[in-house]
Amino acid sequence: MFVVSGACRCFKPTFIALCACAAVEGSAMQFQAVYDPSINNDAQAPAIKACINSVLKMYEARFSDNITVKIYFQKGGGLGSSSWGYYYNGSNVAVNALYADAKTPDDMEAVKHLFTQTYGVVAYTSANGRALGLDTGGFMSYGGDGGYDGAVSLNTDICFFDHYRPVPGKFDLFSVAAHEIDEVLGTPSGAGDWLAFMTDLFAYDGHGNRSFNGDTNSHSYFSIDGVKMLIEYNHYHRSGGDWGDWVAHSPSLTQDYAIFSGIRINPGPYEFRLLDVIGYDQVGPVPVMPVYPANPSSPGLTRL
Repeated sequence: MFVVSGACRCFKPTFIALCACAAVEGSAMQFQAVYDPSINNDAQAPAIKACINSVLKMYEARFSDNITVKIYFQKGGGLGSSSWGYYYNGSNVAVNALYADAKTPDDMEAVKHLFTQTYGVVAYTSANGRALGLDTGGFMSYGGDGGYDGAVSLNTDICFFDHYRPVPGKFDLFSVAAHEIDEVLGTPSGAGDWLAFMTDLFAYDGHGNRSFNGDTNSHSYFSIDGVKMLIEYNHYHRSGGDWGDWVAHSPSLTQDYAIFSGIRINPGPYEFRLLDVIGYDQVGPVPVMPVYPANPSSPGLTRL
């Protein structure tokens, strides 16, 4: 097993101030949120941290995996960014772990379409590995402390903090934080590189073939069975954002590479279903949402 670190963008924190989030009663998944002084010393620190903590509680209520995910939160540029540690091994390790962990209807369907040599090597973030029952402890260090699964950087200066009260010209911090937390949990894609991630096991070209390349003239979709394309990845004519982001939609979705300002953006079933099939145990029924049309004009602010 190989252990390395990765990032959607890079940044450097200073020192830490601990603020652990309490788990939602009855759930097993928990987060340990640690806040950098750039947040703790901000005049809006209570509102910022309350917003982030509410996002974490949403995940604790949604997933039942008996793990604790440690994340470092700080202010940064752009709109949002993340860094995370990951492990990689022969694809048989990841695929066999998915078979052993299959619990939900989506899991059961997903593993029917996997085989141990789907790709030669598959990577998974440290948090994702533990959700699958693998021995993948967090090993990232920030501000003199270790054991982190990753870090999330947020440009809080251009965000509103009350998810239910959008502010014109500002972006929904709840959604931006959820986007970056998803990446720490395991939604990065290795498309355009040699190393496939867990999400790439469920990326298809719309014709039943797996999609794992850096060709920006081709389309790539998240699909559980290779037949029904649930949502499109940020591949075709990609000009910004990450390979594991969705294309821009109207209305905006949490995993879009670019989003509108001045609106509330609720994380939707596509993000939750993706986390489910890569190894997290989703509780409760999967909400049904319409398929939103892609917005080729990509309004909003990209996550660069």
